[in-house]
Amino acid sequence: MDDQELIDSLAESVGAVLANNFSIEEVLKFTNVGGELDAEIKRRACELGWLGIAAPESLGGGGLGIEALVPIYCELGEHLSSLPFIGQQLCIDALVACAFEQDGRLAALVEGAAWGAVAPELSFDSAGIGRDGALEADDIPVFDDDHDSHLLLFGREADGEPVALMLDIRQAERRAVAFHDHTRRLRMLAPGGLPVTRECRLASGDAAIALQTRLGDHLALALAADSVGGCRAVLARTIDYLKTREQFGRAIGSFQALKHRAATMKLELETAASLLRVATACFGKNAKSSALASLAKARACDVYVKLSGEAIQLHGGIGFTRECPVHLHLKRAKLNQALCGGDRASIDRAANLLVGRAA
Repeated sequence: MDDQELIDSLAESVGAVLANNFSIEEVLKFTNVGGELDAEIKRRACELGWLGIAAPESLGGGGLGIEALVPIYCELGEHLSSLPFIGQQLCIDALVACAFEQDGRLAALVEGAAWGAVAPELSFDSAGIGRDGALEADDIPVFDDDHDSHLLLFGREADGEPVALMLDIRQAERRAVAFHDHTRRLRMLAPGGLPVTRECRLASGDAAIALQTRLGDHLALALAADSVGGCRAVLARTIDYLKTREQFGRAIGSFQALKHRAATMKLELETAASLLRVATACFGKNAKSSALASLAKARACDVYVKLSGEAIQLHGGIGFTRECPVHLHLKRAKLNQALCGGDRASIDRAANLLVGRAA
């Protein structure tokens, strides 16, 4: 079995586990009541080795890289998963990229003994290190839960030099935040005052800038893949509804106007998926790779929002009810779109990189 066959098989198995154990009915319970799904899906992810797919083989990982992660991000988005997989993989990627392969934190993240959180905006202006060695930062929104132990953060030293940090946040205060996407958990973390030791510093100077670029591209591809997966689910659910809902004695999917709208949805999905494939294949190669990652994120998130809105319309009255899960996709799509500074910021970044003026 070659790498691509292995990657396809892994993605298929992840999708099967999610479909069989975390159905849309379970997701609806999670969004209405909250909490029950988190611990169970984390346990299954650890048992099945999902967390180590891109980690070095020396740590028991698969060593498959971003090419294996993107299809899994798609599956998680398709099934509206609450698993904080993106943050975990960014933390693993950061430690591997900085040659921390012998670090105990990496092994713990791969095994699921520790969980990592990442601030949605990977900016050097989000935090600073004071002269006393303590972190100076406002409260930071992160996708995490009460069990996360590491925070990946970018900031500046007291002299202004860029620095990449991985902080121990077990003692940091955090509070839940209510927001419109109920398929994920957002908390405000208060890392200010945490000690920044030598072990916390992953990279500084140009190395920190290079790591920020790499992880920014990784995050963009992850959000693009989550959105493409969500588009697949929305389209499949809509086509199924058009086949079964009858009007005037025939399935509404037989009406030409609705056929055309469904075909347009499929076309939009394929353009986003194609751009994602190209961006994934080019990951980490040059400035154009970063531009492609930004464009893939902008395009996929835009299509996810469009298709979710169109799906609600094509479902008719039931599409506007809480019982119809399409609204969950629309809310997830809007959040994906807003992350990384929003689509306009992604497009501007890509344009600057393509004309040789890196932002």
